[in-house]
Amino acid sequence: MAGQLAGRWSLRERCLVSTPSTLKPMKETAMFHASASPDAPTTLDESVDVVIVGAGLSGIGAACHLARQRPHGSFTLLEARGDLGGTWDLFRYPGIRSDSDMFTLGYSFRPWPNSRAIADGPAILRYLRDTAVEHGIDRRIRYGHRVVDAAWDSSIARWIVTAETVREGATVLVRIRCRWLSVCTGYYRYDQGHRPHFEGEDSFGGEIISPQHWPQKLDWTGKRVTVIGSGATAVTLVPALAKAASHVTMLQRTPSYIVSVPGEDTMVGRLERLSLPPRLVARIMFWKNVVSNIFSYEMARHLPRLCRRLIRKETQRELGAHLDVDTHFNPPYNPWDQRVCAVPDGDLFVAIRDGRAAVVTDTIERLVANGIQTSGGQFIPSDIVVAATGLQMMPLGGMTLCVDGRPVSLPDSLVYKGMMLSDVPNFNLVIGYTNNSWTLKADLVSSTVARLICHLERRGFDFVRPHPTKAGATLPFVDLRSGYVQRAITAFPKQGDRTPWRLHQNYIFDLRLFRRDFSRDPALQFRRLQAAGPAGQLASPATAAKELSMSGFDFSGTAIVTGAAGGIGRALARQLADRGCDVVVVDRDEQGLNAVLGELRSGHPNSVFTSYAVDLTDGAAVQALGETLAQKHPATRLLVNNAGVALSGSFAQCSKEDFDWLLAVNLQAPIDLVRALLPVLRRNRGAHIANISSVFGLVAPAGNVAYATSKFGLRGLTEALRAELGPDGIGVTCVHPGGIKTNIALASRIGSAMTAEEHVAAEKANAEFDKVLTISAEAAARAIVDGIARRRARVLIGASAKIPDLVARLFPSHYHGVVSGLEAAIGWLSSIGRRRSPAASTTAKRVVQ
Repeated sequence: MAGQLAGRWSLRERCLVSTPSTLKPMKETAMFHASASPDAPTTLDESVDVVIVGAGLSGIGAACHLARQRPHGSFTLLEARGDLGGTWDLFRYPGIRSDSDMFTLGYSFRPWPNSRAIADGPAILRYLRDTAVEHGIDRRIRYGHRVVDAAWDSSIARWIVTAETVREGATVLVRIRCRWLSVCTGYYRYDQGHRPHFEGEDSFGGEIISPQHWPQKLDWTGKRVTVIGSGATAVTLVPALAKAASHVTMLQRTPSYIVSVPGEDTMVGRLERLSLPPRLVARIMFWKNVVSNIFSYEMARHLPRLCRRLIRKETQRELGAHLDVDTHFNPPYNPWDQRVCAVPDGDLFVAIRDGRAAVVTDTIERLVANGIQTSGGQFIPSDIVVAATGLQMMPLGGMTLCVDGRPVSLPDSLVYKGMMLSDVPNFNLVIGYTNNSWTLKADLVSSTVARLICHLERRGFDFVRPHPTKAGATLPFVDLRSGYVQRAITAFPKQGDRTPWRLHQNYIFDLRLFRRDFSRDPALQFRRLQAAGPAGQLASPATAAKELSMSGFDFSGTAIVTGAAGGIGRALARQLADRGCDVVVVDRDEQGLNAVLGELRSGHPNSVFTSYAVDLTDGAAVQALGETLAQKHPATRLLVNNAGVALSGSFAQCSKEDFDWLLAVNLQAPIDLVRALLPVLRRNRGAHIANISSVFGLVAPAGNVAYATSKFGLRGLTEALRAELGPDGIGVTCVHPGGIKTNIALASRIGSAMTAEEHVAAEKANAEFDKVLTISAEAAARAIVDGIARRRARVLIGASAKIPDLVARLFPSHYHGVVSGLEAAIGWLSSIGRRRSPAASTTAKRVVQ
């Protein structure tokens, strides 16, 4: 299905693809129903579904996930360098290797093919190239294209991506239009690392080398080499250089935590001897390493002293007889405040024990002709100095973003699930874990993005953007104290203090989080432009209505909720605001409305909220309200008729005035509001109406004749409206709540024809009934909003609604007796059809709303 949809989408896009030329964009259809494009010609080199920036580990993975989930979709990768591989192609220094195990660094769809747990750079690069070829990604990469900026245009729901490239010896700008932009550049600057100036370096007679630009012809055989630094690059270089150098010194200002790990995992061989399928072996190794890595990290964060002692004990065992461990391997911070370095098979420790390498913990005073003079008075003779002094961080590979002409300020943005930026449409970035394998998070992000694009296709949306529903505290994007992080973190977006804006650095937690249904996520705002038909023609009303009825509801524009001062209505107002709606709240309780407005405005300062205090029993006031709403809120896309009142008493105990009062609120007011707002809803495509009926719109027990009359009437109105308004693309939902904990039972009106004794009995019955209402208003509102999001015809809330519905369907003529039997047996729907006393049988309100 996704492939067919993507095929139709790509077919439309191919009408826009050409070599560099002047194109007039056409009206478009399908996945993100786009409106007519501007008339002015636009120079474009190509138009594709997705642009991926970067062809390294993340970019190739993102492309593979797209190719697997949308095999007929169009995408291209823009790579600034001349080859794929990213880090693994750029860094060529001796000994370069992975700093996490390959069973988790490899892709989920193509497991690492051998037992080597820590692999060298060339092996990883071969793995990436083989993966790209196997999935046809190598043919979609444009090398030598450095993306400089990307601009989003909401009027056509497209990114215009600008890249620099060289053609015929001249630098030219290439512009590519796309629907989705995926930036897979990581967060390091590739053209240069952090290189401090050393006092006296001009007088140094040897060479000063940067690992990021390692000279391939450099010969260190028999020479004295000093590596400045203590991070992953330094601990990799020292044992590799020590194999040929006369001697290698690692000069560090501050020690790092360094642990030895097996270079080859023997468990692979044991599993293979059991004749297990290779795929199963790979999954076992994957989960073994995921769990062990998470366990060690969480132990370090929660039991730092214990973890510190264990690392020191192991280091003492490795090196205790050769150097002072407390001086050279005792960092002043806790494990995982900065990254913990792993050395395969303890190769660094072996080099130190063999006397081929040494560690000096000091600062540099100056470089002299033949070495380094430290501040502590030591002299380190050196022929070659390697400045492994860290990397520079740079967000988005240095490119800039703007949305509708407004530059995106990264420091003012929040990251959603670590993959999208707040209020930036159809955009994702790929950032891996800092405490585990990079690919674990990258795979999650890229797989989720591919699913999200398919979701947009199926539901007919043009774009999606994450929007924070509540203001909260912010935290740094990368929570490490490393120097390279602290130097640049202010240029990066922030993370929030709660899900989904918080980065948890936990694969198992994220796995569940990322699999969450998109339509249930209040942080995601889905938007749709005007639908269009084949060949760029506008779709017919019937076709457009069919497309809209099959897709989810777009929570843009204004939502009107009646009965919003408390209970379900108040919870609905909050949750609709969380979804991005501007909300109009209606109730007769002015004080309650003011409290609701205060809550909404404090949580959503950028949205618009309005209240109207109206008594819905006043027909003239309701008609005036409808006219006002239609005039002042033309962007209304959702009407929720939630207001309801209850009436206790049998038919004989309720007067005509009682019936008129009840029907005015529960039935006539919804009719009048729908009538007044229907022209507005018809203009706003994909609009929706939700009428809140009751369990007593499913069954009509004795003693609730007035209330059941109103709720069955509302149900009939809703079902008829659904049939009539469906061709206009307007969805209509009938909601039947079960036992919802609101104040409607206690506030129930008592039939005016009751005796004093019956009146007292009715009040007691209502109080007793209120005690069995257990479902919270918030839970009911979530179910209603979810039903609206899915444009469902009916929403049943709770077993106390679902069971009566089933009973009424199975026994339409006898459900009263069945319900009474169930009540007598298990008491599941308090008091329905039961006659405790002549008064109670006719007065208990029995409303479950």
